[in-house]
Amino acid sequence: MAKTALIITHAGGNIKSRETSKETGFRLQLGGARCRADGDSERDAKRSLAESEKVVCSGKNRGVRMRLENNFEYINEDFSQASFAELDLRGSRFVGCQFRNTSLEEMMSSSCSFSECDFTQARLNASVHTNSAFLNCQFNGTNLFGATFRECKMTGSTFVKVNFNGLTTQGGDWSFTSLRHNNLKGVGLRQVRLTEADLYECNLEKMDLRETDLTNAVLAKASLAGADLRGARVDGVDFMQVNLRDVRIDIPQAIAIAQSYGARVE
Repeated sequence: MAKTALIITHAGGNIKSRETSKETGFRLQLGGARCRADGDSERDAKRSLAESEKVVCSGKNRGVRMRLENNFEYINEDFSQASFAELDLRGSRFVGCQFRNTSLEEMMSSSCSFSECDFTQARLNASVHTNSAFLNCQFNGTNLFGATFRECKMTGSTFVKVNFNGLTTQGGDWSFTSLRHNNLKGVGLRQVRLTEADLYECNLEKMDLRETDLTNAVLAKASLAGADLRGARVDGVDFMQVNLRDVRIDIPQAIAIAQSYGARVE
């Protein structure tokens, strides 16, 4: 049987599957959604539409439990206040979507992409993300308590007053993120890339930053008291206004810190 290509359009935006095949021209309309299905029969198209209706979310659905499909693309959708708790999501792409005050507790994402999405006040506590990307996203007042990010790309995202307690990371790229003023005490970011990340006035005490790439990161007025920096790259970092009490460092880092204070190392 030929694969089906499905496009659903409604007031919120577009949802598209990634499967394509020869167009047969079936057009269906049901409720507020308009669908074009390409497949072997109108019956197949109707079946695809019935499944797709479970996907559409109009937003402003406080506490309503919604379903998201794997390997779909969602553009400019508003999923605010909906519930996706314990969802297992794979291979889907979200562009410009709203997840404001959305319930995402204990969800799992694998190889998903979220670009320019808004997670303001969203609850992602105990969620697990593997090889997913959160690019230029907004995390304002977001709850990441106990969340896990494995080899995830967070490039360009902004974090404001986020709950990072119990956060776990395994590698990944957090370059160009804005984390300023956040409390990251005790969080492990070992082997994470933080190139040019903004960590201004952050509480980084007792963090595991071993083998982390902090090249050109902003650490002004941050506290690294009791943190472990051994093996981390600190090229271009200015330590002049950083609290380094009881920090664990290696010889190359000691040289970099001395140079920040104007010392000549020979």
